[in-house]
Amino acid sequence: MQFRLASEQDAESISTLNAHVQKLHADALPHLFKQPSDETFPVATVINLLNTPNHHFFIGEEKGKAIGYVYVEI
Repeated sequence: MQFRLASEQDAESISTLNAHVQKLHADALPHLFKQPSDETFPVATVINLLNTPNHHFFIGEEKGKAIGYVYVEI
């Protein structure tokens, strides 16, 4: 896997990847986590965070396809 700094063009991929993880959490612990929806971690929220100082996303890719991400707040 290769990692690179994410851009606004990656916002949809990040949102989609987050929904997958949110579903795993909700299925395992429904009393703590809600099922993903359009409002769980929407693209607009990702874009906002990408444009916020000291907030960074890194995309993990395999063969040019986003398969994961890391979110860092300094």
